[in-house]
Amino acid sequence: MKTWFMTQWILFSLSLIFYSCKDVQHKDTDMSSVDSNSFTRSLIKDTIPEILHKSEMNPGGEVPVDKVFKDTVTFVERDDNGDYFLFYIRKKNRLISLVYDDLGDRNLNFLRGDTLVIQWKMDSIWVAGDGDRLDFKEWLVNAKKIKDGKVAAFRKNYIKPIRYWYRKDTDYTDGFKDYLYLLVEYYIAYSKQPLVLLHLGMPEQTEFVYSIEERDERDRHYIVLGLSNDQGSRSNIIQWLYLDSETHVLYEYDLANDQLIPFP
Repeated sequence: MKTWFMTQWILFSLSLIFYSCKDVQHKDTDMSSVDSNSFTRSLIKDTIPEILHKSEMNPGGEVPVDKVFKDTVTFVERDDNGDYFLFYIRKKNRLISLVYDDLGDRNLNFLRGDTLVIQWKMDSIWVAGDGDRLDFKEWLVNAKKIKDGKVAAFRKNYIKPIRYWYRKDTDYTDGFKDYLYLLVEYYIAYSKQPLVLLHLGMPEQTEFVYSIEERDERDRHYIVLGLSNDQGSRSNIIQWLYLDSETHVLYEYDLANDQLIPFP
């Protein structure tokens, strides 16, 4: 009986201590509550690992969301015609697209082949389809040119406009014609074909001109450009170029072997 009373007394005493502590905790300041919440959030952040995503900018590795990285790359082109604005670059011969926005407050008028230092991060996008799907992709944060490519030097050496022609019943937009013009400039500036180099070496005697047509070959649709030197009464083709309408990959046509070679 004595043992039972002792046990009850101990339990009663522990109950009083528990409720007293609880009452004191409730009477504590708001700052204690804030500190406790901050500590909890910090603990959760330190406990839950970051979610990593595969990135074309970091092949073989994964990157976290919103962390800003810096890379030196080569500018290729911009494409503003889709659901997202895309900024194409080359990194170690890999063609990579980054999403970008806020076009109005940025100077992104680079020439193909310019060397850039860019800042980028991994962030979310919505992929259109049967119910939008959340995905993650590289976003451009900032871009700065650190070196001119060969197109700038070509423009200084060859100051005449490059003329072009196409069939009258073909309706190309001004934007698309400008795109092809820049592509031809880029090809001439970076080409290693002997005939192109020959004409580059005598700009006063050279009148670059190209034709625009379309062909379906090997189950693919191409924009075909016939680059030539206009000699007045006649014009000899220097090089045929094929642009894949879907992938935008540019090819040189190898006449001897009847094959398309990616350029560059």
